[in-house]
Amino acid sequence: MSIGRTGSGGGSTPLSQQIQNPQTSKEPVVIGQIAVARVPSSDRVEVGATDGVQAPRPSNLDRRGVAAVEAALRSQGIDPNKAVANVSGYLARAPDDFRTRRDGPPTIQWHPSFFQKAGPLCGVGTLTEFKTRNEAFDAIALRRAGGAQGHVFLVTIGTSVDGKSSGWMLAEYTESRLGKVDLTELSVAGLPLGGRPNQSSAETYVVDGRGHLGQLRMNGQDWRLEELARQGSQLVPKSRGAPAFRLELHGQKLDEPAPVADSLPWVVPSTKTNHGKNVQFTPSIAFRPGPSIDELGKTLAWIDANLPKHVKVKAGGSLHSWSPVAATNGVFIHPEGIRFISSLTGAEADRFGARKLDPKSAENLFRIGSGTQIREINRRLWDEFGKALPVLGGFDGQTIGGVLPTGTHGSVLSSGPLASMIRSIDLVRSDGQKVRIEPSAGPTDPDAFRATHSGWELVQDNSSFSASLVNMGTLGVVHSYVVEAKDKFFLNEVRTETTFAKSIQTLEGGNIYNLTETSDRAAKPTSRRFEGHPERAFHLELLFNPHGERVVVTSRQPTKLTGEEPPAEKPGRDLFRALGTPDRFDRPDLPTWITENFHDFVGNIGTTLGKLIPKLTPGIVDRALASMSDAGYFGRSYNVFNIGDGANQIPSLSGTLFVPLEGDKYLRAMEIIQRTAAELVENTGEYHNGPISLRFVKGSDAHLASQEDVASFELIFAGNPPHAETHMKAYYEALRKELGPESVRVHFGQLLQKLEPASVFDGLPKADAWKKFRNELDPNARFVNEWQARALSA
Repeated sequence: MSIGRTGSGGGSTPLSQQIQNPQTSKEPVVIGQIAVARVPSSDRVEVGATDGVQAPRPSNLDRRGVAAVEAALRSQGIDPNKAVANVSGYLARAPDDFRTRRDGPPTIQWHPSFFQKAGPLCGVGTLTEFKTRNEAFDAIALRRAGGAQGHVFLVTIGTSVDGKSSGWMLAEYTESRLGKVDLTELSVAGLPLGGRPNQSSAETYVVDGRGHLGQLRMNGQDWRLEELARQGSQLVPKSRGAPAFRLELHGQKLDEPAPVADSLPWVVPSTKTNHGKNVQFTPSIAFRPGPSIDELGKTLAWIDANLPKHVKVKAGGSLHSWSPVAATNGVFIHPEGIRFISSLTGAEADRFGARKLDPKSAENLFRIGSGTQIREINRRLWDEFGKALPVLGGFDGQTIGGVLPTGTHGSVLSSGPLASMIRSIDLVRSDGQKVRIEPSAGPTDPDAFRATHSGWELVQDNSSFSASLVNMGTLGVVHSYVVEAKDKFFLNEVRTETTFAKSIQTLEGGNIYNLTETSDRAAKPTSRRFEGHPERAFHLELLFNPHGERVVVTSRQPTKLTGEEPPAEKPGRDLFRALGTPDRFDRPDLPTWITENFHDFVGNIGTTLGKLIPKLTPGIVDRALASMSDAGYFGRSYNVFNIGDGANQIPSLSGTLFVPLEGDKYLRAMEIIQRTAAELVENTGEYHNGPISLRFVKGSDAHLASQEDVASFELIFAGNPPHAETHMKAYYEALRKELGPESVRVHFGQLLQKLEPASVFDGLPKADAWKKFRNELDPNARFVNEWQARALSA
């Protein structure tokens, strides 16, 4: 685009003289910062910048400059409206709306290899208007023919300040010093509204340093760059394998892997940031397999054959985890394509290779893809099959492949973590081998399985199955689970207030077993109860202020439907809808409406006030707890388990620690946590700015879950306070010091970053057996990321 620095004489020529006496040689006509030169022995001109580096952006042109450029072009026999075919580069015209754009040209980053950092490409061109897409492509062809072969070009639909499309725009970027830019590792930001792939009519194209053309398309949550070819005025998919991924380490080039076959579901990788904004990573390669396990197997087999063994592979979920267990700068497997739900009955049972089960047992079994969101599972089980999951956590936006392997749980003492409902697991190992893992009496018939699943491995062993239930994603990529549901049921929720001291008095002496339903203990008569709650609650949970006395007690009890069925929607989505709903079908209107509609404000206001006036923090937490008390809420089980979309979207960080119920250790833990919170205030001036949730979970056979009944302390930090991880570490170390390392366990999906990685296995007596099984299934540690490697190194 640039044609070199012009002389000072040219720059001092009066504007009127420049236009009236245009140059007919290569000496440019200079108009302000714009240079227009005729190419000798040609009917073409070049439009460039006087600084020799940066061509002018349309936003820098005033009306006089635009008119001058048009006049200069016309004086040389060039019609500005038809100049694209004759101009080597861009037609430097700028309609009014371009000049008033507040954003600059899009930015492009290129990540050339696993071992080099991504860096921005330097923009040297200007956003320019063309009437058609092919005019823009013709301009690119001329630029490449004129010496810009290694440059990168972006073509997109512009958008004016009023949101209307304003023609085709084009930007140019220099080649990278790291090599010739290709389509595999590009990320694009700052596109105008009209060019963003999530807009229905959007079109955005990139021409890389090799001259390959790709179109940005939305594919699930991310953008995919699909390579195309020009056939006349048409664009058609290019028949080729995806570009090979270049691998370099300290300047030494490794063996070039084979190109990714067209049949593999590769997508353009993008930076991932979790819900709490405390974990961020950028994969080098990304795939989004569909529901077929064969596609997943082929993808992992290609990785195994073509990428070095130290390149890590992690499968993702909904990015709602606060821990780094799914982070990787290697290969990322997007989950959302592996999304399906099917009843393990009839033809599906035959395809699965199921045993002959009695009809009642079979109708409760469902095969579910690991990328399926919990909210979709809840809705479809209820509406299509009349079923429900027996227990849930407080959020339904995660994928089932995210909640199960991290040990997510509810607060039902008759049930273990959510992984306890798993009956069978289909996963793919790092070499592409498909494996099914079940207990000895699992739902698969070995003979039927061999007949229908050629090349698979079937493992039916209680210990192997227990080791697979909670695994942090380190065994392979799970394709699907078979889970056991139950008949749909309704829950009635009651929330009341009490004090910290009264809670201790009510619960001490093992009284928790008399206040809740359990599967293996008979209740004893007791006069110590939480007023207003069932004698033996199905679900029991306490929320307490770490800096005060206020406690909110929540119970949820299965209840028969005696009148009209409550709405299917989750509670309190909208204030006006809520005001028209019977009280028993909803939660408190105003607090719910505020959290639903102003979740960012709610999350950050407490943090901001806490920073400005720290001593306000205990009162803020108290008032938040007080707003939760209500006389009752009745609804579908999955809606009552859910704490609400608004509450789940409030910016927060969370860490969970488990302490045994035996010997009332968890009551000592409550006091230790309050004392530690006070010490942190005294020593650092930093307050814990959220409530602490106390829930109860039955012991599990899973190797990486507590085998004994435990209390779960979820330490909630509103907003994203910088001291959250430091506080989490302080609670963890205080509990380990006073209760013993064997009595404190962690939640693998929540804050772990400041904890000593190897210590997370101290309270898990079956951890060594789990490590042995993990190493057998994944001997090259392909699925072990950096944090997990440090945890497993001890």
